[in-house]
Amino acid sequence: MYWKKIFKKEAAIEFLKKEKPHLFKKTKKGNYKYVKEAINFWKEFDNISIYKIKDFVREYVFNDKNGKYYYIHRNLEKTQNLIKQTIILKKNSPCYPENFSEQVVKKNTRLLIPEYYEKNLETEELLNKINEMDKPKLVLHEMERVNQQVKADYTEYLLLQADESIIPTIPNTKGTDMYKIENEKLVDLDIKTTRSIFEIKNNPELVIKTLYEKQGETRFSSKSRTYIYIHNNFNPEHDYSEIKKQLNTTYNINFSYKKKNYYVENTRLIQIM
Repeated sequence: MYWKKIFKKEAAIEFLKKEKPHLFKKTKKGNYKYVKEAINFWKEFDNISIYKIKDFVREYVFNDKNGKYYYIHRNLEKTQNLIKQTIILKKNSPCYPENFSEQVVKKNTRLLIPEYYEKNLETEELLNKINEMDKPKLVLHEMERVNQQVKADYTEYLLLQADESIIPTIPNTKGTDMYKIENEKLVDLDIKTTRSIFEIKNNPELVIKTLYEKQGETRFSSKSRTYIYIHNNFNPEHDYSEIKKQLNTTYNINFSYKKKNYYVENTRLIQIM
C-alpha cells in the first residue's frame, strides 16, 4: 500500500479532513476525530485523485516546518555551501560511514586494551587514550555523515524542482524516498546517491552496472534503482530540463554479483555537474 509510505498519520488526517470531512467529528476539546476506526484508514485514499495527493504532499514537504525539504527550500544557498564545506574525498574517508564503530573504534580499542594491563592504567586513562585516537577520524566521519545526508536531501529536492510528476514521501522510510507518476501509476524511484561514477560518466549504462556490482553486502538489491551523482564542484544554477531528461531515461542492466548474474529493468542515472 503506497499511502502508508507516503504519509505520516497526522498529515494523512489533515489531508482527509479537506477531502472527506464527513469522516470526522469535532470533539469537546475542539479536535477532529476520525469516526470510522473499524475500517482500514488507508483505504480512504484509494478513490482520491493521485494528483490531489501529489499536490498536497509536495506543498507539505516544502512549506510545513516538519517537511523533509522545508529548510532547503528556504535556504538553498546555505544548503549548497554546507555540501561544499563538508566534502570528504573518498581517499580520505576513515571508513565506510555505516561501520565507524567496527572499523575505527573497535580497532583502536583492541590496540590499547593490552596497554591498560601492561602499564597498569586507570580506566579513565584508557578511555582518554582511545578518545585521542578516535577523535581525528570521528570529526571526518561526522563531516562525511552531514555531507551525505544533506546531499541526499538536496538532490531529491532538485528532482522535485525538475519534475512535477514526482510524489515525495513525508516520513523518512527506508528504501522508499519518492514515487513518480507514470501512466496513472506510481513507480518507486528507490533513490541512492553515489559519490563515484568511476571516471566513466559518458557511459550511463556502464556506470549503473558498476554501481550494482560494487554494492555493499548489507545493502544489496537487484531491484530497479535511481542513482544520483552530484559533482563536488557542482554548478548551483541547475539545468532542470537536463535533470528531467536524465530522470526520464531508463536502462535495462545485466550485472554480476558474487558470481551470480542478475537482470534489472528501468534503472536511472542522474548526473548533476
